[in-house]
Amino acid sequence: ISDPQSLDIIHIMDVPADIAAGKAHDVIISPDNKYAYVTIIGSPSVIDTNYVIKYNTETFEEEGRIMVGFDSHVTLTDKNNKLYVASQNSDHFLVVNRETMEVEKVIPSVGAHGLAMSSNGDYIYVGYFKGNGVNAISTFDIAAEAFIGSPVNSTLGNPHNLALTPDNKKLYLTHTTNSASAVTVYSIGANHQPVFDKEVPAGQRGVGIALVWPRSAAPIPASTPKEHAVNKLAKSEQKEWTIYPNPLHTNLLFLRRKDTREASIIRIVDVYGRVLKTQNVDNESAPVAINMNGISNGTYFIQLITSGERPQTKRIVLLK
Repeated sequence: ISDPQSLDIIHIMDVPADIAAGKAHDVIISPDNKYAYVTIIGSPSVIDTNYVIKYNTETFEEEGRIMVGFDSHVTLTDKNNKLYVASQNSDHFLVVNRETMEVEKVIPSVGAHGLAMSSNGDYIYVGYFKGNGVNAISTFDIAAEAFIGSPVNSTLGNPHNLALTPDNKKLYLTHTTNSASAVTVYSIGANHQPVFDKEVPAGQRGVGIALVWPRSAAPIPASTPKEHAVNKLAKSEQKEWTIYPNPLHTNLLFLRRKDTREASIIRIVDVYGRVLKTQNVDNESAPVAINMNGISNGTYFIQLITSGERPQTKRIVLLK
C-alpha cells in the first residue's frame, strides 16, 4: 500500500495463509475509503483458490471474502452497496453485497474480463476476452441489474481492459492477442452502446490502460468524496523513527525511535513481500542494531510493528 503523493510504502500485506499460492490481481476502494476489495487468482482448475477479499483500510485486516471464478476483476459505484465481479474463465458476472460479502445475483457472461464504470454510476462496460473480438463489449445497466442492447464487436481479438472518459463519451479497449498492436476506441452512442471509432497504435499486446484527465475538464459526480483517506494516520500520530545509514554498505543497520514507550517488532521484507527476518525491539531509547548479514544487495522494506497500531514501513537500499 503506497502513499500516492510521496510514493512511500505504507504497508506490505501477505496473501492470506490459507490461499498463499494465490496472487493479488485487481483492487478497488470503497467510496468512503474504508475498505479495499482485492481479487486473488489461484488455480484455474480449483475453484476454492479464487477469491475477492475485503480489507479494512485502517487496520489492513481481512473482514470478509467470497469465492469467485478464475481471473476476476471488480468495480463499484457510490450509488449502492454492490460490488460487481467479472470472472473470465468461469463465464459469469456477479452482483455482490459489499457490506455482507454475499452473492446476490449470478449472470451468465462468457469470458467477462475488463470492467469500466461510468462516472455517474449508471452503467458498466464489460470487455469479453473470449470470442476473438466477436461480442467484445456489453453494457450493464446498474438499476436494472441486466445487460442491455446487443454486444459490440471489436476489430481486434482478445479484448482485455477498458478505460472510460469522465464525461462518459469515449471508451478505450486493449487487446492481448499476439497480432494486436493497437487500442480500439469507441464513442458511446444511443442507449449507452459503444460505437467503433478507430484503432490507435499502442504497441504489442496491450494489457493495462488508464486515463490522465485534466480536473478542469472532468465532470466530478456530486457524490464523489472530496477528501480521500488514502493514509488517514496523521503524521502527528505516527511514531517518529529513522533507519540509517541508507543506502547501507555494510551488514549493520540502525533504527532509532523517538517514542519508546512501547515494545515493537521489526520485520525485513523483500520486494515480493517475503519476510526475511524478524527482530524484537524493547522500549528503550538507544539505537537498535539490525544485522543484515546473509541478505543480498537490493531494495528492502523495514516494517515497525507496535501492538494496537498500524504498521509503518520505510525503504532501505542494500549495497554491500
